[in-house]
Amino acid sequence: MWSSRTDEQQWLETSPLSGTLTDRPGSVVAVAFNNAGRNKMDAFVQAEVDYAAGRCPTATQQASTLTVTLRNDPPADLPEGNYTLYTDADAPPGSTRMLVHLYVPVLSNYQFSTLDGEDVPLYLASERNRPVWWTYIDLPPGATRVLEVSFFEPSELGTEPEVIVQPMVKDEIVRVFERRQC
Repeated sequence: MWSSRTDEQQWLETSPLSGTLTDRPGSVVAVAFNNAGRNKMDAFVQAEVDYAAGRCPTATQQASTLTVTLRNDPPADLPEGNYTLYTDADAPPGSTRMLVHLYVPVLSNYQFSTLDGEDVPLYLASERNRPVWWTYIDLPPGATRVLEVSFFEPSELGTEPEVIVQPMVKDEIVRVFERRQC
C-alpha cells in the first residue's frame, strides 16, 4: 500500500500494510515469490526457506547462507485452462516458473549461488539500502529445485536472525539457524 500524501505515507511505512522492508542493519531476510509462468500453478508450489546466519563474535562480517527449496506438486487431473506454462509451449501441463527475490541484510555482499548444485548467476539489485538478488526457477510437475546463496553480512550480534514470509496458498516452511563458525 502506498499514499501520495506524505503524512499518510509516513504512517503506512510503520505498518505491515505498506509491505516496506526495514532498512535498519540486522540479520533480517525476506524471500518473495511471483508466478512468472502466467498460470495458476503457484497454488501447488511448496516453498521452504532456510536461513543460516553467521554468528562469529570475533569477525565484522559473517558468512551466511540462504537456501530456498521449491516443490511443484500439482494434481494429476488438472482441468483445462490456465495450468500450462506460457513461456514454454512444450512444457508438460502443470509446469510453472517462479520469480524468486531474496532481500538480504543491509550491506550484505554476494559470494555465489547454485541451483540444484550447479553454479547459477543471480540478478543483483537493491531496495532501501538492502541488496536484492533474484532469478527465475522453472518447475515441471513433481520437481523439487534448490537455490542456495552464500553471502557475507555485517555482524549484528545480540539480534535474532529473522525471515519475513510471504502469504502463499501453501504456508512457507521457514527454518533459521545460527552458524557459529569463525
